[in-house]
Amino acid sequence: MTDDEKKHVYTAFGSPEAASEFTGGKIYDVKGYEGHAFILTDKDGNNFVYVTPESTKYRDLANDVAGERISQTKDDADHAASRTIADQRGGRYVLLARVPARANRSAGRVEKLDTLDGNFNYAAAKRTGGGDIGLTMTHRQSQKLLGRKVDEYDRTPLSTDELGSDPDMQRALFQSPENQRNIESMKGALIASHDLEQKHDHGKTTAVATGIKGPWDRHRAESSKVPESPRPPGPRK
Repeated sequence: MTDDEKKHVYTAFGSPEAASEFTGGKIYDVKGYEGHAFILTDKDGNNFVYVTPESTKYRDLANDVAGERISQTKDDADHAASRTIADQRGGRYVLLARVPARANRSAGRVEKLDTLDGNFNYAAAKRTGGGDIGLTMTHRQSQKLLGRKVDEYDRTPLSTDELGSDPDMQRALFQSPENQRNIESMKGALIASHDLEQKHDHGKTTAVATGIKGPWDRHRAESSKVPESPRPPGPRK
C-alpha cells in the first residue's frame, strides 16, 4: 500500500489483519466487546471502531464511545456502510458511525435499491493476498452519510487528512478529542499489527500479527467449530 492509500477511510474490512495491512495500523480488542468489535489505530494515531454487522451491541458501544446516549440526540448510531452491501462485498467488520437521524432513515430505501440493482456506491474493493477485502469510503458516500447533496459520480476515496476540516464528519466517525480519549480507554489486547509482521520478515522480532492470541482468536475459533456427532450407545472401553 502507498502512503496515500494507508490514509483512506475504510467502511469495511474482511478481517482485523486486513485492517492492519491496508492502513499500516494496529488493531485492538474492545474491552467488554471482545469478539464483537475492534479498534483500528492508524499510522497517524486516529482511532476508528469496527463492529460485526450481526452484533446487537453496536448501539451500546457507540454510546460508550460518544460518552452519551445517542438515541436521546438528533443522531442515530449506525454502520457507515449498509450491512447487506458490506456482506455482498465480503466485509465482515463495518465502521461504526454516528449520523443525523433524518438523513440515516431516508437513506435506507436508496441503499436497498443499490443492493438490488448492483449499483454499489463505493470504490472498488481492495484485496489482500489472502483475499480479505478493504472497502474505502468515497466522497459520494461520506456526503450521503451526512444527508448532504452528493456528486453522483464522485467515487474518489475519502482521506483521513480531510476529517480535520469537516467537523460534521469528525463527529460522525467519532474523531473529536473527547471521543478519541474514550476509545483509547477502551483498548484491550493487541490483535494485529502490520509493523510487527514486517519486522518479523526482516528477522528483527519473533512477534507476528497472525500469531497474537487473545479473546478474539478464541471467539473466532469457537464460532467456527463443527459440533461433534454423539457417540453411539455401547460399552465403554
